[in-house]
Amino acid sequence: MGWLAGLSVQRHPLLCSGILMAGSKAGWNIAQVALPAAHAAHGDALQGNGLEMAQMSIPKVAFMFLTLGPMANEPVWRAFFEAASRLTLKVQPSLRPPVNLTSLVGGEMKPPLQSVPDDLSNKPRLRRPHLLRADARDTQSKVDVEGWEGLVEDPEESESRRGVSSGVPRCGQEDLGLLDREVERLLQDRGDSVASQSLFSIYVNAPLGYRYPTGSLFRGRRIRNPADTSYSFAQFALVEAQLRMMAEALEDPLNEKFVMLSESAIPLYRPEIVYLQLVHESKSRVNACKLGKRMAGRWSPEMETAHLNVSHWRKTQFWTVLNRGHAELVMADGHVKEIFRRYCYSKRASAPRKGFVKFCVSDEHYIPTLLASYGLEDQTDCRGSSTRVQWSGDTYHPKTFHPKEVTPDLIRSIQCGWQLQCEWGPALQSSAALFEGVHSAGCLSGGSPMCDSAEAWDEASDGGEPSWVADHGYVALNYSCHLFARKFPPSAVNETLRAALSCDGGGLGFWC
Repeated sequence: MGWLAGLSVQRHPLLCSGILMAGSKAGWNIAQVALPAAHAAHGDALQGNGLEMAQMSIPKVAFMFLTLGPMANEPVWRAFFEAASRLTLKVQPSLRPPVNLTSLVGGEMKPPLQSVPDDLSNKPRLRRPHLLRADARDTQSKVDVEGWEGLVEDPEESESRRGVSSGVPRCGQEDLGLLDREVERLLQDRGDSVASQSLFSIYVNAPLGYRYPTGSLFRGRRIRNPADTSYSFAQFALVEAQLRMMAEALEDPLNEKFVMLSESAIPLYRPEIVYLQLVHESKSRVNACKLGKRMAGRWSPEMETAHLNVSHWRKTQFWTVLNRGHAELVMADGHVKEIFRRYCYSKRASAPRKGFVKFCVSDEHYIPTLLASYGLEDQTDCRGSSTRVQWSGDTYHPKTFHPKEVTPDLIRSIQCGWQLQCEWGPALQSSAALFEGVHSAGCLSGGSPMCDSAEAWDEASDGGEPSWVADHGYVALNYSCHLFARKFPPSAVNETLRAALSCDGGGLGFWC
């Protein structure tokens, strides 16, 4: 597999032929050169990032999008990547050392198991249900389903309780006409803003039969061998899609973080915060700890081996962020993966009986259980809180926000967190020490909190972790602070884009 090359490559400023690094007072830039013809042989899988976008040794964050085809929130992501293209790194970055799996796991890998052909495992394929009630064994409040997730409050709740008040500092009255024009432009634009920036890369698992239109950010960024997830609810196919995207993302040795994203997800913060936060963090955003609900009833005794047992069983949300070491371990393991592929799936009962006769959700258990089985719980954040969702009622799917609910205040309330613990003003202000192009940091010079909570201002930093971005002054958020949110549907794309651009919301507008 191509990703194996990443295990032995020494990630060096002159990482491979065609990469030239140039430093200047204006920032760190890259001289692009012609690429070998082999890199252009993948057709629709041709990347506009990674080694194909010849890049100096700036560590990158890989976004891995799981989708059934159309990306309704593409205008929001276009605005995000345009904002990233306006940033210039002012300091010299450093890469984390290459991964040594033997050192990471403290010994040998688990012995690989022989793969059982899919036709022998006789797994059903389920349509994604919109409203499915849990069977008796797994019924419980969906507040607990996502472990530490909690709920996003109703947008009509008291703003003072949610930390969104008129006292939040502003840089001046927002030009609504300018905002309207920018919304219209982004809804129609077909420029490739991903190729214009150097901080993020994109990998997409979309059906082979779906072709993104010319000018789409996602055209040419579908992985070479996507998994079929059309009937994948509670099946291993979702994990398979994640692994295939991860395999391609690992081919680029500059990718240091691997973020699973839904087609209905949007970024909560501007790119400088998302990037610096993820590059700063050493732990994976996965709950591989014994905290929270593990749902041991989903464990099956047939899954037990000499190297895996119920004490390793963990649960996290699917939308994880893995560091490179954990991503390489996940790809190298052939033991836990095969156990899950054989035995962790769901099967509906035949009529007239309702519910499930077997219910095991691989995408919620596979990654954390694998990491726990290798004794790496302490290398995860014990939360898995990268993407914020709102659970409502006894269903298997979180709330979808309706257009009238999507406002800048909704975005701000999610940014600030359930208990206002995510005061992100210091993160924005300190990002100006690392990037040119952070225009609104001066709005915070007076020290007023963005979330209207004096206590949160002092508790925002996760400063215990060393990193090159912290060395240059970045004040990090806590691991409990979400960086993305879902579910924002196609019907709300105008409202979502407007809220994401607004200086009172996501702040992606160039005037913010």
